[in-house]
Amino acid sequence: MGTYLVTGATGFLGSNVMLHLVSKGHCVVACDLDTPGDLLRRAGECAGDVRWLEMDVADPKAWARLPSLPYRAVVHTAAITASEDDPNPRRTAEVNLMSVLYAMDWAVARNVPRFVFTSSSAVYRHLDPEGPMSEDFPVDPDFTYGITKRAAERFVSTYRDLRYLDACSVRLPSMYGPWEHPTDARRNMSQVYHLVRAALRGEPTTVSGATAERDWTYVGDAAEGLAFLADQSGGPDLLNLSTGRFVMLEEILRALDVLVPDHAITQVDGPGADIVMTGTSGGQPMDVSRITRMGFQCKTSIELGLEQYIGWLQRVDDDPA
Repeated sequence: MGTYLVTGATGFLGSNVMLHLVSKGHCVVACDLDTPGDLLRRAGECAGDVRWLEMDVADPKAWARLPSLPYRAVVHTAAITASEDDPNPRRTAEVNLMSVLYAMDWAVARNVPRFVFTSSSAVYRHLDPEGPMSEDFPVDPDFTYGITKRAAERFVSTYRDLRYLDACSVRLPSMYGPWEHPTDARRNMSQVYHLVRAALRGEPTTVSGATAERDWTYVGDAAEGLAFLADQSGGPDLLNLSTGRFVMLEEILRALDVLVPDHAITQVDGPGADIVMTGTSGGQPMDVSRITRMGFQCKTSIELGLEQYIGWLQRVDDDPA
């Protein structure tokens, strides 16, 4: 069966990928700079097995310390989700770009059958096409995070063509769900995170941007999709992974009315709200026809995703661990 290597395993996405894999009975080597905390206990409740390694993926020497095992695939989620006014672009480039090269060199040297790199819909920023945003659209991001993600995508395609690494890059949208929390690598929480937290705490909160639309995707769907791609061979070198549809703030608030009926969130007009919802990175949802043809679709509605997210938050708050 083989072992899966998941980098950035304490991050929002990486933790969900790791837990999804072990829930299916797989073995995972999980690495990150942050300590795993409660993640290892949660993983221990699953059918698979996790080996934890504290590791800076931007340190080329660290890759030599990974255990020698029959790896099935690498899912490289490690990243710094920097804001546009990135205070440390050099570190962002080291983690978001150079670590991808180190990871692919390691995978090639050890004949790892499959490599999956997680990119971002942020590369589509400032585009406003007439239809869904296709992987074929020319993109030219002008901020650190987008630049590093796009550059890494191109290196993934180069390694695939010149070093015969079976690899793909996966562009992911705005996500919400369990295990999103502030870390050194993730400083900007999603707007859904702030809304759900405010709703559960009963905090009087104003929100504006009723018509703001994003391709909100439940992180569990993203994790399942990445695990699906890790088990494939060949296929496109670049794919969008999302619901492929926009969700408006009003849809989120209607779901919260049902799930947390005593919340104290109110809509207002203008920029002075506690939470200002903004639109997606591009002018349209992402085109998901490529990954759909491969056999995967996101299935979690915004209502079900919020219900599962709220349930997880309530369990975490009630758990003394």
